[in-house]
Amino acid sequence: MKVEIVSIGTELLVSDILDTNSAFVSRSLREVKVDLTCKVTIGDDPDMIADAFRTALRRADVVSFYGGVG
Repeated sequence: MKVEIVSIGTELLVSDILDTNSAFVSRSLREVKVDLTCKVTIGDDPDMIADAFRTALRRADVVSFYGGVG
């Protein structure tokens, strides 16, 4: 199974806030031998989020979105 993680939040792109959600999920997936194909961080823009969703669905079987970390 291929999994992609998309972290949403402009604060993740422009400040010192760490993306602890995707780091935790990445480690957890690795422990159970799941293939993390891509980890992406995008800003709080609805068009970018929709585009990231469409792109991720082409690459992965499961797409996990995280936000609200800042």
